[in-house]
Amino acid sequence: MRRVRLITVVFFLIFFFLLFFAMSANKPDGKAIFEKNCKSCHDVTGKGNPKVAKILKVDLVKLDLTKKETSEKKDSELIKTVSEGSSSGKMKGFKEKLSREEITTVVVHVRSLKK
Repeated sequence: MRRVRLITVVFFLIFFFLLFFAMSANKPDGKAIFEKNCKSCHDVTGKGNPKVAKILKVDLVKLDLTKKETSEKKDSELIKTVSEGSSSGKMKGFKEKLSREEITTVVVHVRSLKK
C-alpha cells in the first residue's frame, strides 16, 4: 500500500512538471523575437544601430528604445507601432509576421531595456 502511494505521488509530480514545462515552452520569448526582428535597427541593447541610422538617414535617437519618450508611452501605443509600423514609415509593421501575443512579449522586452 505504501509503495502504491509513493508511485502515485511520483507519477503526479512528473505529470505536473511535464505539464508546466509544456505550457512554458509554448510562450513566445520576447527577447528572442526582438533579437530576430528588431536588433538590426535598434541593436540588441535597444539604443539603436548607428550604421542603420546613417543608411535610413535618421537621427540615432529615433532608433533608441531606451529613451524616456519610449518609456512614457502606453503599452497600447508601442503595440500599435510594432504592429502597424512607425508614423514616419521607416519601420514596417509586423502584424502580418508576428502574433498579437508575440508583439506583446516584444513590448515587455523593450520595457526591460535599460538606458
